[in-house]
Amino acid sequence: AKPLTATDLANKLKGNRVVFVGELHGNPGAHQVELEVLRAMFKQGKPVALATEQFERDTQEVLDQYLAGKIDEDEFRKKGHLWPNYADYRPLVEFCKANNIPVIAGNIPRPLANRVYKEGVSALEKFSDEEKSWSAPEVKALPGAYRNKFFEAMGGMEGHSDAMERMYASQCFKDDTMADSVAKWLKTNPKGRVLHINGNFHSMNGLGVPEKLEALMPDLEIGLITCTSDPDTEAAPNEWIVDVPAPRPMRRRTAAPEGHC
Repeated sequence: AKPLTATDLANKLKGNRVVFVGELHGNPGAHQVELEVLRAMFKQGKPVALATEQFERDTQEVLDQYLAGKIDEDEFRKKGHLWPNYADYRPLVEFCKANNIPVIAGNIPRPLANRVYKEGVSALEKFSDEEKSWSAPEVKALPGAYRNKFFEAMGGMEGHSDAMERMYASQCFKDDTMADSVAKWLKTNPKGRVLHINGNFHSMNGLGVPEKLEALMPDLEIGLITCTSDPDTEAAPNEWIVDVPAPRPMRRRTAAPEGHC
C-alpha cells in the first residue's frame, strides 16, 4: 500500500475537532508533519487555531501582538520566552501570521510547574490571581496508565520517592493547563477546530493532554498523530503512528536561516 502523507492523515481526521500531533522535539520529520497538517486543516475551511506546548500562557499577549503585526520579530523573540529551537516552530507561527490563524499559548509557565514539583500540589493555594489565570484551576495527578507510563519512563521508582510524586504532579499540571487552554478556546469558538502540538509523551495513545481534554469535554472528537522513531509503537483507536528518523539534538539556534519561511 502507498504510504500516507501528513495531508492524507489530516483528511482522515477531518471529522475531529481537535487533532494532536505528538512530536520528537527537534526532529525535522516531526516538524514537517505538523506544518503539513496545519496547512491541510486550514484548507478544510472551518476556523482553525494552533495550540502549542512551546508557548506559555503568560506570553499570550506578546504572541497576539506579533501575529497582529503590532510588534516586530525582534521584540517577539525578546519577550516571548521562545524555546532554544524556535527555528523549528517558526514556519508554523509565520503560516499562522500570514493566514490570520490564532495561536494558543497553551502551557503553564515553567516557574509555576516547578513550584508544584518543589512544594507539592499545595503550592496552588499560594498562587496570585494572575498566576491562577496562567494555569489550570487544579492538578489532577490521577492513577492509571499515564501514571504508570510516567514512572516507568523515570526508572520505575513508584512508591519510593515523594519527589517522584511531585514530579508526576508537575507533569500533570502542564497537561491539565494545556487541556484547559484548548477547552476554553473551543467553548468560545463552537465551530472552530484546533491543532495541538506537543512532545509525543503528552499525547501518545490518547494519554496526557487528550485524556484531560476529554474529561473536560466528554463529547469531543479527538484525533491523534504520533511521531516516533520506535518501530514497536502501537496505535490506540483513532491514532496514526508516523515513523520519523531518529531525532537530532535540539538545535540551539533561534534565528531562522537565510531564506527560511
